[in-house]
Amino acid sequence: MEINECEEKFWNSDSFHYYLENEDTWDVDKYWDLEYSLIKLSKHLNDKNMVEKNLARNIYYLGNSINKLVCAHRSSTRAWTFDTYRYSEDDIDYCIDRFNHLMRVLWQAGSYNHEESINFFRENPLFKDI
Repeated sequence: MEINECEEKFWNSDSFHYYLENEDTWDVDKYWDLEYSLIKLSKHLNDKNMVEKNLARNIYYLGNSINKLVCAHRSSTRAWTFDTYRYSEDDIDYCIDRFNHLMRVLWQAGSYNHEESINFFRENPLFKDI
């Protein structure tokens, strides 16, 4: 996995984050694509002792931004809402829980047992043995 390839999935105009932030759309297919990239990144980082500084910043910003957007969407004073594109609020909860688990995995680079999470990863419809 190329780090640049993964970071491209974070920010490009076809990314989950872009659609969530700029189009107010929760696109489940884009979510699964982002998650799959994060799974590949976690596998890559599992052999490292530390995360490169720029990548760490991008991982932090991505996690923080997506969680803030979801919280803003759920605020009782919200002025806007997501177009959930075939997904319910319960489905969004499920994905956010998975996303936050992956954020924890990424922050444990080098000390996380990737193999113990294979069943978790396989729930992603894009998962192939990485």
